[in-house]
Order: sequence, then C-alpha cells, then structure tokens
Amino acid sequence: MNKIHPLILCGGSGKRLWPISRTRSPKQFQKIGNDASVSFFQAAIQRHQRELFNQPCIVTSLRHRGIVKKQLSEIQSGGQIICEPVPRNTGPAVLAAAYKLHEENAEALILIVPADHVLEEDINPTIEACTAAALKGHIITFGIRPRGPECGFGYLVPCEPLPAFPDLMKVEQFIEKPETSKAQDLIEKSGATWASGIVLFSAQTLIHEYEKFDPETAAYVKFSVLRAASLPDAIYLDATAFGQATLGSTETIVFENSERVVTQTLNVTWNDVGSWSAMFEIAKPDSDGNVFHGDVVSVGSTNTMVRSD
Repeated sequence: MNKIHPLILCGGSGKRLWPISRTRSPKQFQKIGNDASVSFFQAAIQRHQRELFNQPCIVTSLRHRGIVKKQLSEIQSGGQIICEPVPRNTGPAVLAAAYKLHEENAEALILIVPADHVLEEDINPTIEACTAAALKGHIITFGIRPRGPECGFGYLVPCEPLPAFPDLMKVEQFIEKPETSKAQDLIEKSGATWASGIVLFSAQTLIHEYEKFDPETAAYVKFSVLRAASLPDAIYLDATAFGQATLGSTETIVFENSERVVTQTLNVTWNDVGSWSAMFEIAKPDSDGNVFHGDVVSVGSTNTMVRSD
C-alpha cells in the first residue's frame, strides 16, 4: 500500500488568538483546552497516526523548529522537519515538501493537514477512499458542509461528477471569503461547501502543476531542496534559492488554476478556531455555561471563558 505523508505547515505571525498566540508561539502550538490537553499541532499529528499514513512531514521556520521538536517528543511522534530560511507563504512551502518526498518516492502521496483546526470525527476512511484518484493525478480538496453563510471562510463550488470517480465532483470555482449574502446564494443555489484546507494529491502532480503555472518559482524551490543541508534534526533549505521564490499560496498558484482539482465533502464537525468566540464554541462548558482554564475563582459568572495562564 502506498502510504500517505501528512504535510503540516507550521509558521505564522501569531496574530490570531492574541495574547496567548504570539510571534514565537502562534496558535497551532497552543493547547486546545486545559493544561492536560494537547496543542492544535499535536492533535493534527495524532489525527493521522494510522496504518494508512507515514510519519508527518512538517515545514516550519527556523524560529519554530525547537517547539516543533518539543511537541513531537511530547506525543512520542517522529517526523521529517523541513526548515524554511525565509517565509514565502504556503505555495513554496508545499512545493519544497513535494520535491523532497518525490525524491524519496516517485509515487509519494501528500495530505495537507492544517495545524490549527479542530475536527471531531474520523476523516481517514474518506481520505483512504480518495487515494486511487490522487494516484491518477487528481487533486482532491475536501469541503465541509456549511452550518450557515459564514463570510470568513473560502468556498468550493462544485459542477459535475468526475466520470472515473463519481463520488468526486469537479470544482468550478474557488471563492475566498464572500459577503454574507453571496455566501448564502452559494450554499442554496450552487451547493457550495467550506474549503477546509485539507487537500490530497501526489507529489508528482503538485510538481507538474506548479512547474506549469509558475516555472520560475518551481526552479528556485527545486534548487533550494537540491542544495539543502540535511542534518539529524532537520532539513535546511538553501536560503539564496528559496528566497527568490515568488511569495504566494498553493490555492492561488495551483488549485485555483488547475483542471485536476476535484472535491469531496466531509460530514464532520469542523472549526478553524480563528477567534476567541470560536475557542469558546469548541470547549465543554460547566453547568453555568462557563469555560475555565487554570486557577480561576468564579463569583456568579455565567457563559464566560477565562484563561488564567
């Protein structure tokens, strides 16, 4: 069986969920709940610790290399760490991982796993069902059935079934963060889903499409991998080459332009936890509706979240 490589991108500027999330310790490294809980990053790792998957591949910055290693150790997980010398957004980061994994296995499959989302159900059977399509060169992006017209998410608009894989739908359009009225129309008239950021593809397919849509950046990223320093703790991309890659996301460079993109809907409880109200939403409140983390004294509080750390 061709196992899947979970690919986790760990960086960011720590602007969401400030003040617990900061530049040196952004949201994905924060605990989901109380002191006994794992971090968002650790939960993403554990979600795919199954026979179907290889150990994760993590692309991170030099700044966050230490905390990645520490949190992997805390959950007894291995993983291949690739360090970016400079941030170039998700496009070059994903492409660097694709070149490295393709170098090791020409048929490597990759699953982009957001490091800071919460999923309550097991999505691995659905992912496994899509591996044949990925090996045939399709890029499968997983949508979430909307709970309402949320304007803070991206939307996937499907058009028609893929003939060889009728459970998958071709993607007609990506729409990023529409206004509420537009989002309502997309859901009601087009059957649109929220874009989860979870995407399955072969390394070879991603490389082919990136080289087609941005060959100059692809050449720089490939060279940064070829010239990378492989040390016991991590792989360090060549700074000169990687720094010349065009800054851009995988969505805008490849997924929004490729004819290979299809979608599969996940019927799960999902939250990208981008705000304190979302943190409250995923928590388990007490009988008064309160969520307390740490040393808290409550006097008549209701429907309140407090973190004392």
